[in-house]
Amino acid sequence: MGRRSWPSRQHYLVLRQSFIAGSHPDEFTLHRWMHDQGWEPWSPPSNLAMIVNKTWRKDGWVATDVRPENALIAESDGQIRAIDFILGKRE
Repeated sequence: MGRRSWPSRQHYLVLRQSFIAGSHPDEFTLHRWMHDQGWEPWSPPSNLAMIVNKTWRKDGWVATDVRPENALIAESDGQIRAIDFILGKRE
């Protein structure tokens, strides 16, 4: 994602990303970071627990599978990087 703010107005698919040395945040730290980025928790109707419990929304965008295993705190600068969230545009 580089230094651009997300979500951008351009859609793209990440096929590979640079290696990020770091550690996974705890649940509290990840939730605080998501709130700080302007995301809010959202529980859409679904039979899948991941969708119901690990989904966030912001400005018409949805991020799901938001869990510590899918984020890293980079050793280089201490910033959290989302590495495997599932993102989509709400219609």
